[in-house]
Amino acid sequence: MKEVNEVQVVDRGSFIQFLSLLHKDYLQNSAQWENRNLDSFSRSNGSLYRGYSRIL
Repeated sequence: MKEVNEVQVVDRGSFIQFLSLLHKDYLQNSAQWENRNLDSFSRSNGSLYRGYSRIL
């Protein structure tokens, strides 16, 4: 099975695979995660995506 950073999200199936791997990684390595709850994770990702949208 692939690692989270190896998945290219190009369709619904690959997005589901990505989320599954992300969940597995969280369960195995949550102490290493910077954003350990949904609130901080979603805020952090929102900021990241807003920054990318300015570039594109």
